[in-house]
Amino acid sequence: MKSLSESLFDDNITKDIKFGDLYKFVDWKVTSRRWPISKLYKSSLIMKDAKYKETWDLEDVIANGLARLVLDIKLTGMSNHELNKQLRSFDKYYKSIVNTTQRLRACSLPHAYNKDLNAFRTNRINDWSLEDTQTVKVEFCCLELIFERK
Repeated sequence: MKSLSESLFDDNITKDIKFGDLYKFVDWKVTSRRWPISKLYKSSLIMKDAKYKETWDLEDVIANGLARLVLDIKLTGMSNHELNKQLRSFDKYYKSIVNTTQRLRACSLPHAYNKDLNAFRTNRINDWSLEDTQTVKVEFCCLELIFERK
């Protein structure tokens, strides 16, 4: 019998597997009140890329827009390393203040971690796989998105 990853990424399968095929977005939280996220993110670019037409509270637009973009990531493998590699491109949604402020730059690298392993920021690259993870947290600068297995 094939494992989940073998089934999903077999050469005979042509369908692109997205993060949203395995997980659903459940919640988000601001991890620092010192910096309002509306000042850290390019909301208009997020709205454009996430194809948002509605206008909500700016924090909701940013969080839900980023969540929609994360759910749309095409998976190239089931390891956290593959997901984290793809999340690196999300730094284009940051305003320049994130890259020019030393404190923000230090915590700005978008990354995913397994909530069940209680991974800390310094231990974010560890060996876990999407196929046996129930809850994945994706952390951006001052913002955390929470996804659960469908």
